[in-house]
Amino acid sequence: MTGSVIPPFTLKLYGPEALARVQRGFLTGLTGFGSFFLVVGLALPALGMAAGFTLALAAALAAVAVFSRFGKRNVVGDD
Repeated sequence: MTGSVIPPFTLKLYGPEALARVQRGFLTGLTGFGSFFLVVGLALPALGMAAGFTLALAAALAAVAVFSRFGKRNVVGDD
């Protein structure tokens, strides 16, 4: 829902540079979201609740950190 509502309004109100930043932030957040639930799904049966969620949190933070570090290349408006 959010991914289909915010971008058109951002483009109309603030232009393509702002849209590129919104999309970059949205995709960065999705990497963390996806990593978290992937690791939770795999780790809960094997490790239990506390270890599974701790590992999932670490994976989500790592995914966001990596994507934030290397995902900033060739973006419109960022010099």
